[in-house]
Amino acid sequence: MKVVLVVNTRSGRGVGRHVGATLEDRIAGAGHVCVRLDVGPDIEDRLPEALHRAGALVVAGGDGTVHHAARAAIDAGVPIHHVPLGTENLFAREFGMTRDADAVLAALAQADSPPVDAGEADGRVFLVMCSVGADASVILRLHAERKGSIRRLSYAPHIAAEALRPALPRLTVTVDGREVVSARRGLLIIANSRQYAARLDPVHDASMTDGRLDALFMPATTTATLCLWALRCWLREASGHPSAVHTRAERIEIAWEGAPPPAQIDGEAFDLSGERATLRVLPAALRVLLPADRAASGTVAADSSKMKEATDADETRVRGAVGRGDRDAAVDEGRGGRGGPQPAAHR
Repeated sequence: MKVVLVVNTRSGRGVGRHVGATLEDRIAGAGHVCVRLDVGPDIEDRLPEALHRAGALVVAGGDGTVHHAARAAIDAGVPIHHVPLGTENLFAREFGMTRDADAVLAALAQADSPPVDAGEADGRVFLVMCSVGADASVILRLHAERKGSIRRLSYAPHIAAEALRPALPRLTVTVDGREVVSARRGLLIIANSRQYAARLDPVHDASMTDGRLDALFMPATTTATLCLWALRCWLREASGHPSAVHTRAERIEIAWEGAPPPAQIDGEAFDLSGERATLRVLPAALRVLLPADRAASGTVAADSSKMKEATDADETRVRGAVGRGDRDAAVDEGRGGRGGPQPAAHR
């Protein structure tokens, strides 16, 4: 089988170079034809040709590397396997993938590659999530000053800078033709996967096999409110909180007031333009080469039934949120005397 190996040699503080060499030797040693591509500025241009008649795409790097390989994998219909070398490795975490070479070879031998959903934001494919607001602003700050590999501590000074003046744009969100957020300030997460940085996982029950994207809007006007939402995410209470707007849809439109707000997809900077952006789900668009143990257990679709059971409750709650309109615009102030609901710990 022809296996295309994409290697980000900068990932893992130089570990990528060693891991790439090991994988290349082991894949070829197992009888496969291994075509290696090292990540560079033109990787998205080179990859489509390399994937011609390939049986698998193995990506050794972080979520950004997977992100830049996703479109070519979808277009070629070639299953993708992530060897995690980045900071968060959310795609690999979703499917239980590791950097162990034996596990990669076992996945290639098993060749179980079920389809999962992807997302598309103004024509750009994403696999994990898209966000608009303060968290995206942190990522933009980091990328503007990035000089090498990223560690979790790399985010600290940028989080501190963001806390002093957080990006909380006024957004209007429309899902499948229904306006669910009307010109309100806050943070918006569009999730295709349940995974998120630092295991905060704001939409902890999102599914990559339900044919929809999750939209979670968390109203906020202050840094204190953002911290409160972060706590709710960590406690897995954010998507069910009464002041949040959480729904699922095939198509999501985001509009803003003034200059385009900061945005990111799969941890990569995403430049918005104009006055609105359109996101849509690409159902069953990407084939994933599962680890051998995950393939045997059939875990990929295990959460889809739970997702469908929760849908009716979500739809009812969203309608209630829309009906409240701007009356809960200050809910994020907590006990600030403006009449919003109290945090979960005080209810």
